[in-house]
Amino acid sequence: MTEEATTMIGDPPEPGDALPGFRLGVSRGLTYGVHTEPEVFLPEVRALGVRTVRVYLYWAQLEPEPGEFDWTAVDALLDQLEDTDELWITVYSTSTWATRHPNPTLPASAAEDPERYRRFLRELVSRCRGRVRFWQCDNEPCVNFLWNGSAAEYVRQLGIFGEVVRELDDEGLVVIGGVPPDALDGDEADAEAVAYFDRIIRDGGAHFDVFDIHPYGDPYGIPAVVEAAHRALARHGLRKPVVIGEYNGPFPFAQPGLRPRLVGLWSGVQEENDAGGAGEQLDEEWKRTGEPGMIALYRRMAVLPPLLQMFMVGCPPDLEDKRHRWNCRDLVVRNLLAFEAGVRRTVCWQLAPERPGRRNPYKVMELLFGKFDLMDYQGDRLGRRYPAGEAMARLAERLGEVRKVSRIEVPGQPDLHLFEVDRVARGPMLVAWERRGDFDGEDEPPTPFHHEWAASAARAMDALGAPVPIEVRDGRVHLPLTLTPVFIE
Repeated sequence: MTEEATTMIGDPPEPGDALPGFRLGVSRGLTYGVHTEPEVFLPEVRALGVRTVRVYLYWAQLEPEPGEFDWTAVDALLDQLEDTDELWITVYSTSTWATRHPNPTLPASAAEDPERYRRFLRELVSRCRGRVRFWQCDNEPCVNFLWNGSAAEYVRQLGIFGEVVRELDDEGLVVIGGVPPDALDGDEADAEAVAYFDRIIRDGGAHFDVFDIHPYGDPYGIPAVVEAAHRALARHGLRKPVVIGEYNGPFPFAQPGLRPRLVGLWSGVQEENDAGGAGEQLDEEWKRTGEPGMIALYRRMAVLPPLLQMFMVGCPPDLEDKRHRWNCRDLVVRNLLAFEAGVRRTVCWQLAPERPGRRNPYKVMELLFGKFDLMDYQGDRLGRRYPAGEAMARLAERLGEVRKVSRIEVPGQPDLHLFEVDRVARGPMLVAWERRGDFDGEDEPPTPFHHEWAASAARAMDALGAPVPIEVRDGRVHLPLTLTPVFIE
Protein backbone atom coordinates (compact mmCIF):
# COMPACT_ATOMS: atom_id res chain seq x y z
CA MET A 1 0.00 0.00 0.00
CA THR A 2 1.33 3.46 -0.89
CA GLU A 3 1.75 6.11 1.79
CA GLU A 4 -0.85 8.37 0.18
CA ALA A 5 -3.88 7.59 -1.95
CA THR A 6 -5.28 10.17 -4.37
CA THR A 7 -9.03 10.52 -4.93
CA MET A 8 -10.01 12.10 -8.26
CA ILE A 9 -13.57 13.32 -8.00
CA GLY A 10 -13.34 16.76 -9.59
CA ASP A 11 -15.48 15.97 -12.63
CA PRO A 12 -19.09 17.11 -12.20
CA PRO A 13 -21.91 14.79 -13.21
CA GLU A 14 -23.48 15.22 -16.61
CA PRO A 15 -24.44 17.60 -18.07
CA GLY A 16 -21.16 19.13 -16.90
CA ASP A 17 -20.36 20.25 -20.46
CA ALA A 18 -22.92 23.02 -19.96
CA LEU A 19 -20.47 24.65 -17.54
CA PRO A 20 -16.97 24.39 -18.98
CA GLY A 21 -14.08 25.37 -16.74
CA PHE A 22 -14.00 26.55 -13.14
CA ARG A 23 -14.85 30.17 -12.32
CA LEU A 24 -14.78 32.29 -9.21
CA GLY A 25 -17.66 34.73 -9.01
CA VAL A 26 -18.94 37.56 -6.85
CA SER A 27 -22.35 39.09 -6.21
CA ARG A 28 -22.56 42.86 -6.61
CA GLY A 29 -25.23 43.21 -3.93
CA LEU A 30 -28.97 43.15 -3.54
CA THR A 31 -30.20 46.42 -5.09
CA TYR A 32 -28.09 47.45 -8.08
CA GLY A 33 -29.48 50.71 -9.43
CA VAL A 34 -32.53 50.69 -7.14
CA HIS A 35 -31.58 53.37 -4.58
CA THR A 36 -28.68 55.03 -6.43
CA GLU A 37 -27.56 55.55 -9.98
CA PRO A 38 -26.15 52.26 -11.34
CA GLU A 39 -22.40 52.46 -11.00
CA VAL A 40 -19.50 51.10 -13.01
CA PHE A 41 -18.06 48.27 -10.92
CA LEU A 42 -16.91 45.51 -13.27
CA PRO A 43 -13.34 46.90 -13.58
CA GLU A 44 -12.96 46.32 -9.82
CA VAL A 45 -14.34 42.78 -10.22
CA ARG A 46 -11.85 42.02 -12.99
CA ALA A 47 -9.01 43.45 -10.91
CA LEU A 48 -9.84 40.79 -8.31
CA GLY A 49 -9.35 38.14 -11.00
CA VAL A 50 -13.05 37.27 -10.87
CA ARG A 51 -14.92 36.61 -14.10
CA THR A 52 -18.48 35.72 -13.05
CA VAL A 53 -20.71 38.41 -11.54
CA ARG A 54 -24.22 38.05 -10.17
CA VAL A 55 -26.61 41.02 -10.21
CA TYR A 56 -30.17 41.25 -8.86
CA LEU A 57 -32.85 43.11 -10.81
CA TYR A 58 -36.50 43.73 -9.87
CA TRP A 59 -39.66 43.83 -11.95
CA ALA A 60 -40.68 46.99 -10.08
CA GLN A 61 -37.35 48.57 -10.99
CA LEU A 62 -37.53 47.74 -14.70
CA GLU A 63 -41.29 48.21 -15.32
CA PRO A 64 -42.41 50.71 -12.67
CA GLU A 65 -45.72 51.31 -14.48
CA PRO A 66 -47.61 49.00 -16.85
CA GLY A 67 -45.86 49.06 -20.22
CA GLU A 68 -43.36 51.74 -19.16
CA PHE A 69 -39.82 50.35 -18.99
CA ASP A 70 -36.75 51.83 -17.37
CA TRP A 71 -33.58 50.15 -18.72
CA THR A 72 -31.11 52.43 -16.93
CA ALA A 73 -29.66 49.70 -14.72
CA VAL A 74 -29.74 47.02 -17.42
CA ASP A 75 -27.97 49.20 -19.99
CA ALA A 76 -25.39 50.40 -17.46
CA LEU A 77 -24.63 46.77 -16.65
CA LEU A 78 -24.43 45.60 -20.25
CA ASP A 79 -22.22 48.54 -21.24
CA GLN A 80 -19.56 47.34 -18.76
CA LEU A 81 -19.34 43.78 -20.06
CA GLU A 82 -16.24 42.45 -21.79
CA ASP A 83 -15.88 39.16 -23.63
CA THR A 84 -14.26 37.44 -20.66
CA ASP A 85 -17.08 38.38 -18.26
CA GLU A 86 -19.83 35.93 -17.40
CA LEU A 87 -23.08 37.58 -16.28
CA TRP A 88 -25.62 36.01 -13.92
CA ILE A 89 -28.88 37.94 -13.50
CA THR A 90 -31.37 37.10 -10.78
CA VAL A 91 -34.79 38.48 -11.69
CA TYR A 92 -37.05 39.16 -8.72
CA SER A 93 -40.79 39.11 -9.41
CA THR A 94 -41.60 42.09 -7.22
CA SER A 95 -43.93 44.80 -8.40
CA THR A 96 -46.05 47.54 -6.87
CA TRP A 97 -48.84 46.87 -9.36
CA ALA A 98 -48.47 43.43 -10.98
CA THR A 99 -47.91 40.84 -8.25
CA ARG A 100 -50.16 39.14 -5.74
CA HIS A 101 -48.39 40.89 -2.86
CA PRO A 102 -47.35 44.36 -4.09
CA ASN A 103 -43.78 45.19 -3.12
CA PRO A 104 -40.98 47.31 -4.64
CA THR A 105 -38.22 44.94 -3.49
CA LEU A 106 -38.59 41.85 -1.28
CA PRO A 107 -40.22 39.42 -0.72
CA ALA A 108 -41.22 38.43 -4.24
CA SER A 109 -44.56 36.87 -5.14
CA ALA A 110 -46.50 35.46 -8.07
CA ALA A 111 -47.81 37.65 -10.86
CA GLU A 112 -51.52 38.45 -10.78
CA ASP A 113 -51.59 38.03 -14.56
CA PRO A 114 -49.08 35.43 -15.86
CA GLU A 115 -49.21 36.96 -19.35
CA ARG A 116 -48.09 40.35 -18.00
CA TYR A 117 -45.14 38.57 -16.39
CA ARG A 118 -44.38 36.85 -19.69
CA ARG A 119 -44.44 40.17 -21.58
CA PHE A 120 -42.11 41.75 -19.02
CA LEU A 121 -39.65 38.85 -19.30
CA ARG A 122 -39.73 38.95 -23.10
CA GLU A 123 -38.77 42.63 -23.04
CA LEU A 124 -35.93 42.01 -20.56
CA VAL A 125 -34.48 38.89 -22.17
CA SER A 126 -34.70 40.39 -25.66
CA ARG A 127 -32.76 43.45 -24.51
CA CYS A 128 -30.01 41.25 -22.99
CA ARG A 129 -30.01 38.48 -25.60
CA GLY A 130 -26.62 36.77 -25.91
CA ARG A 131 -25.06 38.76 -23.05
CA VAL A 132 -26.31 36.77 -20.04
CA ARG A 133 -25.06 33.27 -19.23
CA PHE A 134 -27.28 32.56 -16.21
CA TRP A 135 -30.90 33.67 -15.86
CA GLN A 136 -32.27 32.99 -12.38
CA CYS A 137 -35.95 32.95 -11.47
CA ASP A 138 -36.16 34.69 -8.08
CA ASN A 139 -33.96 33.66 -5.15
CA GLU A 140 -34.42 31.27 -2.25
CA PRO A 141 -38.17 30.84 -2.82
CA CYS A 142 -38.69 29.83 0.80
CA VAL A 143 -42.17 30.44 2.14
CA ASN A 144 -42.57 33.68 4.14
CA PHE A 145 -38.99 34.83 3.57
CA LEU A 146 -37.82 35.88 0.09
CA TRP A 147 -40.84 34.31 -1.63
CA ASN A 148 -44.38 35.08 -0.52
CA GLY A 149 -46.28 32.18 -2.01
CA SER A 150 -46.62 28.46 -2.43
CA ALA A 151 -44.32 25.96 -4.15
CA ALA A 152 -46.95 25.51 -6.88
CA GLU A 153 -47.01 29.26 -7.55
CA TYR A 154 -43.24 29.33 -7.86
CA VAL A 155 -43.27 26.38 -10.27
CA ARG A 156 -45.85 28.09 -12.50
CA GLN A 157 -43.70 31.21 -12.60
CA LEU A 158 -40.54 29.18 -13.22
CA GLY A 159 -42.29 27.54 -16.17
CA ILE A 160 -42.96 30.90 -17.81
CA PHE A 161 -39.43 32.07 -17.01
CA GLY A 162 -37.86 28.97 -18.59
CA GLU A 163 -40.03 29.17 -21.70
CA VAL A 164 -39.10 32.80 -22.36
CA VAL A 165 -35.35 32.36 -21.83
CA ARG A 166 -35.19 29.22 -23.99
CA GLU A 167 -37.19 30.86 -26.76
CA LEU A 168 -35.25 34.13 -26.89
CA ASP A 169 -31.71 33.47 -25.65
CA ASP A 170 -29.78 30.48 -26.95
CA GLU A 171 -26.80 31.41 -24.76
CA GLY A 172 -28.74 31.58 -21.50
CA LEU A 173 -29.12 28.87 -18.88
CA VAL A 174 -32.08 28.89 -16.49
CA VAL A 175 -31.17 28.69 -12.78
CA ILE A 176 -33.60 27.57 -10.10
CA GLY A 177 -34.00 29.99 -7.20
CA GLY A 178 -31.16 29.29 -4.76
CA VAL A 179 -31.69 26.42 -2.32
CA PRO A 180 -30.52 26.92 1.28
CA PRO A 181 -28.92 23.91 3.03
CA ASP A 182 -31.90 23.40 5.35
CA ALA A 183 -34.00 22.58 2.28
CA LEU A 184 -31.77 19.59 1.44
CA ASP A 185 -31.59 16.39 3.44
CA GLY A 186 -28.63 16.38 5.82
CA ASP A 187 -27.46 17.76 9.15
CA GLU A 188 -29.13 21.15 8.65
CA ALA A 189 -32.38 19.81 7.17
CA ASP A 190 -35.75 21.29 8.08
CA ALA A 191 -38.49 18.81 7.17
CA GLU A 192 -40.92 21.48 5.97
CA ALA A 193 -38.29 23.22 3.83
CA VAL A 194 -37.11 19.91 2.33
CA ALA A 195 -40.69 18.97 1.38
CA TYR A 196 -41.30 22.46 -0.06
CA PHE A 197 -38.27 22.35 -2.36
CA ASP A 198 -38.87 18.72 -3.24
CA ARG A 199 -42.20 19.78 -4.76
CA ILE A 200 -40.44 22.53 -6.72
CA ILE A 201 -37.82 20.09 -8.06
CA ARG A 202 -40.42 17.42 -8.86
CA ASP A 203 -42.82 19.72 -10.71
CA GLY A 204 -40.35 22.26 -12.07
CA GLY A 205 -37.44 20.06 -13.12
CA ALA A 206 -38.13 20.49 -16.82
CA HIS A 207 -37.98 24.28 -16.54
CA PHE A 208 -34.43 24.85 -15.25
CA ASP A 209 -30.91 23.88 -16.35
CA VAL A 210 -28.76 24.65 -13.29
CA PHE A 211 -29.28 23.91 -9.57
CA ASP A 212 -28.11 26.66 -7.19
CA ILE A 213 -27.20 26.06 -3.53
CA HIS A 214 -26.20 28.54 -0.81
CA PRO A 215 -23.95 26.83 1.78
CA TYR A 216 -23.21 29.54 4.35
CA GLY A 217 -22.75 27.02 7.17
CA ASP A 218 -19.73 24.92 8.13
CA PRO A 219 -17.38 24.98 5.10
CA TYR A 220 -16.43 21.36 5.70
CA GLY A 221 -20.07 20.46 5.13
CA ILE A 222 -19.96 21.69 1.51
CA PRO A 223 -19.22 18.27 -0.07
CA ALA A 224 -22.20 16.79 1.80
CA VAL A 225 -24.46 19.67 0.69
CA VAL A 226 -23.38 19.19 -2.94
CA GLU A 227 -24.06 15.46 -2.65
CA ALA A 228 -27.48 16.18 -1.09
CA ALA A 229 -28.30 18.47 -4.01
CA HIS A 230 -27.54 15.71 -6.50
CA ARG A 231 -29.65 13.28 -4.46
CA ALA A 232 -32.56 15.71 -4.46
CA LEU A 233 -32.34 15.94 -8.24
CA ALA A 234 -31.87 12.19 -8.69
CA ARG A 235 -35.06 11.43 -6.73
CA HIS A 236 -36.92 12.84 -9.70
CA GLY A 237 -34.68 11.46 -12.42
CA LEU A 238 -32.78 14.72 -12.96
CA ARG A 239 -29.08 15.37 -13.59
CA LYS A 240 -28.14 19.05 -13.53
CA PRO A 241 -24.94 20.99 -12.81
CA VAL A 242 -24.82 22.22 -9.22
CA VAL A 243 -23.45 25.72 -8.62
CA ILE A 244 -22.93 27.81 -5.50
CA GLY A 245 -24.71 31.12 -6.06
CA GLU A 246 -23.95 32.50 -2.58
CA TYR A 247 -21.42 31.71 0.13
CA ASN A 248 -19.11 33.35 2.61
CA GLY A 249 -17.88 32.82 6.12
CA PRO A 250 -17.54 32.81 9.00
CA PHE A 251 -21.32 32.98 9.34
CA PRO A 252 -22.61 33.75 12.84
CA PHE A 253 -25.48 31.24 12.66
CA ALA A 254 -23.00 28.49 11.77
CA GLN A 255 -21.27 28.84 15.15
CA PRO A 256 -23.00 26.37 17.51
CA GLY A 257 -22.33 28.46 20.61
CA LEU A 258 -23.99 31.51 19.05
CA ARG A 259 -27.10 29.99 17.48
CA PRO A 260 -29.27 30.08 20.67
CA ARG A 261 -28.42 33.76 21.21
CA LEU A 262 -29.23 34.68 17.61
CA VAL A 263 -32.48 32.82 17.01
CA GLY A 264 -34.50 35.27 19.10
CA LEU A 265 -33.15 38.26 17.20
CA TRP A 266 -35.20 37.36 14.14
CA SER A 267 -38.41 38.25 15.94
CA GLY A 268 -36.93 41.07 18.02
CA VAL A 269 -38.30 39.57 21.23
CA GLN A 270 -35.11 39.75 23.26
CA GLU A 271 -35.52 42.03 26.27
CA GLU A 272 -33.36 45.12 26.53
CA ASN A 273 -30.72 44.86 29.23
CA ASP A 274 -28.46 47.58 30.64
CA ALA A 275 -25.79 45.23 32.00
CA GLY A 276 -22.89 47.36 30.78
CA GLY A 277 -21.82 47.88 27.20
CA ALA A 278 -22.25 50.62 24.63
CA GLY A 279 -25.73 51.88 25.51
CA GLU A 280 -24.78 55.55 25.67
CA GLN A 281 -23.02 55.37 22.32
CA LEU A 282 -25.99 54.12 20.31
CA ASP A 283 -26.81 56.43 17.43
CA GLU A 284 -30.30 57.84 18.06
CA GLU A 285 -31.26 58.05 14.38
CA TRP A 286 -30.25 54.45 13.76
CA LYS A 287 -32.10 53.35 16.90
CA ARG A 288 -35.36 54.71 15.48
CA THR A 289 -35.11 52.29 12.55
CA GLY A 290 -33.26 49.52 14.37
CA GLU A 291 -34.60 46.24 15.69
CA PRO A 292 -35.23 45.90 19.44
CA GLY A 293 -33.26 42.67 19.80
CA MET A 294 -30.25 44.16 18.06
CA ILE A 295 -30.36 47.34 20.11
CA ALA A 296 -30.43 45.22 23.25
CA LEU A 297 -27.49 43.19 21.95
CA TYR A 298 -25.35 46.29 21.40
CA ARG A 299 -26.18 47.59 24.87
CA ARG A 300 -24.55 44.43 26.24
CA MET A 301 -21.69 44.28 23.73
CA ALA A 302 -18.87 44.60 26.27
CA VAL A 303 -20.03 41.54 28.23
CA LEU A 304 -20.81 39.32 25.25
CA PRO A 305 -18.55 36.39 24.25
CA PRO A 306 -15.66 37.50 22.00
CA LEU A 307 -16.91 35.08 19.31
CA LEU A 308 -20.12 37.12 19.05
CA GLN A 309 -18.47 40.51 19.46
CA MET A 310 -16.29 39.94 16.39
CA PHE A 311 -19.38 40.10 14.14
CA MET A 312 -20.51 43.43 15.60
CA VAL A 313 -19.63 46.93 14.45
CA GLY A 314 -17.11 48.58 16.76
CA CYS A 315 -15.71 45.37 18.24
CA PRO A 316 -12.17 45.49 19.72
CA PRO A 317 -9.45 45.77 17.03
CA ASP A 318 -7.90 42.41 17.88
CA LEU A 319 -11.25 40.69 17.29
CA GLU A 320 -11.77 42.61 14.06
CA ASP A 321 -8.37 41.46 12.82
CA LYS A 322 -9.07 37.87 13.89
CA ARG A 323 -12.35 37.85 11.95
CA HIS A 324 -10.58 39.21 8.84
CA ARG A 325 -8.01 36.40 9.02
CA TRP A 326 -10.76 33.83 9.51
CA ASN A 327 -12.64 35.25 6.50
CA CYS A 328 -9.52 35.02 4.30
CA ARG A 329 -8.95 31.38 5.25
CA ASP A 330 -12.62 30.57 4.77
CA LEU A 331 -12.68 31.83 1.16
CA VAL A 332 -9.91 29.42 0.20
CA VAL A 333 -11.30 26.46 2.14
CA ARG A 334 -14.82 26.81 0.71
CA ASN A 335 -13.67 27.11 -2.88
CA LEU A 336 -11.22 24.20 -2.76
CA LEU A 337 -13.84 21.94 -1.17
CA ALA A 338 -16.49 23.07 -3.67
CA PHE A 339 -14.30 22.61 -6.75
CA GLU A 340 -13.16 19.20 -5.55
CA ALA A 341 -16.82 18.20 -5.14
CA GLY A 342 -17.50 19.03 -8.79
CA VAL A 343 -18.93 22.55 -8.46
CA ARG A 344 -17.75 24.75 -11.31
CA ARG A 345 -19.19 28.13 -10.35
CA THR A 346 -18.94 29.76 -6.93
CA VAL A 347 -20.32 33.25 -6.29
CA CYS A 348 -19.13 35.06 -3.16
CA TRP A 349 -21.49 37.34 -1.27
CA GLN A 350 -20.68 40.21 -1.76
CA LEU A 351 -18.46 42.67 -3.63
CA ALA A 352 -19.24 45.82 -1.62
CA PRO A 353 -21.95 47.78 0.22
CA GLU A 354 -24.94 48.93 -1.79
CA ARG A 355 -23.92 52.58 -1.46
CA PRO A 356 -21.29 54.79 0.21
CA GLY A 357 -21.63 55.61 3.89
CA ARG A 358 -22.10 53.71 7.12
CA ARG A 359 -24.93 51.22 7.55
CA ASN A 360 -27.30 50.78 10.46
CA PRO A 361 -25.71 48.10 12.68
CA TYR A 362 -28.96 47.51 14.60
CA LYS A 363 -30.35 45.16 11.94
CA VAL A 364 -30.07 41.39 12.14
CA MET A 365 -29.02 41.17 8.48
CA GLU A 366 -26.11 43.50 9.22
CA LEU A 367 -24.95 41.20 12.02
CA LEU A 368 -25.18 38.17 9.73
CA PHE A 369 -23.86 39.60 6.46
CA GLY A 370 -22.52 43.10 7.10
CA LYS A 371 -18.84 42.14 7.31
CA PHE A 372 -18.78 40.01 4.17
CA ASP A 373 -17.83 42.86 1.81
CA LEU A 374 -14.71 42.26 -0.27
CA MET A 375 -14.39 45.99 -0.98
CA ASP A 376 -15.64 49.36 0.20
CA TYR A 377 -15.96 52.89 -1.09
CA GLN A 378 -13.29 55.54 -1.06
CA GLY A 379 -15.41 58.64 -1.21
CA ASP A 380 -18.10 57.87 -3.77
CA ARG A 381 -16.16 55.24 -5.74
CA LEU A 382 -15.21 51.65 -5.04
CA GLY A 383 -11.51 51.37 -4.36
CA ARG A 384 -10.67 50.02 -0.92
CA ARG A 385 -10.09 46.29 -0.57
CA TYR A 386 -10.69 44.51 2.70
CA PRO A 387 -8.35 41.61 3.58
CA ALA A 388 -10.93 39.20 2.11
CA GLY A 389 -10.74 41.10 -1.19
CA GLU A 390 -6.98 40.66 -1.23
CA ALA A 391 -7.43 36.98 -0.37
CA MET A 392 -9.88 36.55 -3.27
CA ALA A 393 -7.39 38.18 -5.65
CA ARG A 394 -4.60 35.89 -4.43
CA LEU A 395 -6.82 32.83 -4.82
CA ALA A 396 -7.83 33.83 -8.35
CA GLU A 397 -4.22 34.44 -9.37
CA ARG A 398 -3.02 31.16 -7.87
CA LEU A 399 -5.79 29.07 -9.40
CA GLY A 400 -5.61 30.54 -12.88
CA GLU A 401 -7.38 28.28 -15.39
CA VAL A 402 -8.20 25.13 -13.44
CA ARG A 403 -8.70 21.75 -15.09
CA LYS A 404 -9.21 19.64 -11.96
CA VAL A 405 -9.00 19.84 -8.19
CA SER A 406 -8.19 16.56 -6.46
CA ARG A 407 -8.15 15.72 -2.76
CA ILE A 408 -5.14 13.71 -1.59
CA GLU A 409 -6.04 11.56 1.40
CA VAL A 410 -3.15 11.06 3.83
CA PRO A 411 -3.72 7.94 5.97
CA GLY A 412 -3.74 8.59 9.69
CA GLN A 413 -4.09 12.37 9.29
CA PRO A 414 -7.81 13.13 8.93
CA ASP A 415 -7.32 16.79 9.83
CA LEU A 416 -4.79 17.32 7.05
CA HIS A 417 -6.41 18.79 3.95
CA LEU A 418 -4.23 18.42 0.87
CA PHE A 419 -5.34 19.23 -2.67
CA GLU A 420 -3.63 19.04 -6.04
CA VAL A 421 -4.72 21.70 -8.52
CA ASP A 422 -4.18 20.93 -12.20
CA ARG A 423 -3.95 24.20 -14.15
CA VAL A 424 -3.84 25.05 -17.84
CA ALA A 425 -0.39 26.17 -19.08
CA ARG A 426 1.06 26.15 -15.54
CA GLY A 427 2.62 23.54 -13.37
CA PRO A 428 0.58 21.75 -10.71
CA MET A 429 -0.02 23.37 -7.36
CA LEU A 430 -0.63 21.90 -3.93
CA VAL A 431 -2.86 23.60 -1.37
CA ALA A 432 -2.56 22.34 2.20
CA TRP A 433 -3.78 23.18 5.68
CA GLU A 434 -4.69 21.51 8.95
CA ARG A 435 -8.25 21.63 10.20
CA ARG A 436 -8.38 23.23 13.64
CA GLY A 437 -10.76 25.30 15.71
CA ASP A 438 -11.29 28.46 13.69
CA PHE A 439 -11.43 30.81 16.67
CA ASP A 440 -8.62 29.42 18.83
CA GLY A 441 -6.66 27.36 16.30
CA GLU A 442 -4.28 30.20 15.50
CA ASP A 443 -2.70 29.72 18.94
CA GLU A 444 -1.62 26.14 18.25
CA PRO A 445 1.97 25.46 17.08
CA PRO A 446 2.65 24.53 13.42
CA THR A 447 2.68 20.89 12.36
CA PRO A 448 5.63 19.67 10.23
CA PHE A 449 4.45 18.57 6.78
CA HIS A 450 6.18 16.84 3.88
CA HIS A 451 5.00 15.55 0.54
CA GLU A 452 6.46 14.13 -2.67
CA TRP A 453 7.75 16.85 -5.01
CA ALA A 454 9.26 16.31 -8.44
CA ALA A 455 10.73 19.78 -8.98
CA SER A 456 14.07 20.93 -7.59
CA ALA A 457 12.62 24.05 -5.97
CA ALA A 458 9.37 25.29 -4.48
CA ARG A 459 7.82 28.42 -3.04
CA ALA A 460 4.93 28.74 -0.62
CA MET A 461 2.54 31.54 0.29
CA ASP A 462 -0.41 31.35 2.62
CA ALA A 463 -3.97 32.62 2.20
CA LEU A 464 -3.07 35.80 4.11
CA GLY A 465 -0.31 36.65 1.63
CA ALA A 466 2.60 35.75 3.93
CA PRO A 467 5.56 33.69 2.63
CA VAL A 468 5.93 30.30 4.27
CA PRO A 469 9.41 28.77 4.78
CA ILE A 470 9.75 25.72 2.54
CA GLU A 471 12.59 23.33 1.69
CA VAL A 472 12.99 20.71 -1.01
CA ARG A 473 15.13 17.70 -0.17
CA ASP A 474 15.09 14.01 -1.01
CA GLY A 475 12.29 14.51 -3.53
CA ARG A 476 9.92 16.04 -1.00
CA VAL A 477 8.78 19.47 0.14
CA HIS A 478 9.04 20.23 3.84
CA LEU A 479 7.14 23.08 5.47
CA PRO A 480 5.11 23.94 8.59
CA LEU A 481 1.30 23.83 8.41
CA THR A 482 -1.35 25.60 10.46
CA LEU A 483 -5.06 26.20 9.90
CA THR A 484 -4.21 28.81 7.23
CA PRO A 485 -4.18 27.30 3.71
CA VAL A 486 -0.78 27.36 1.98
CA PHE A 487 -0.26 27.49 -1.80
CA ILE A 488 2.78 25.40 -2.80
CA GLU A 489 4.20 25.93 -6.32
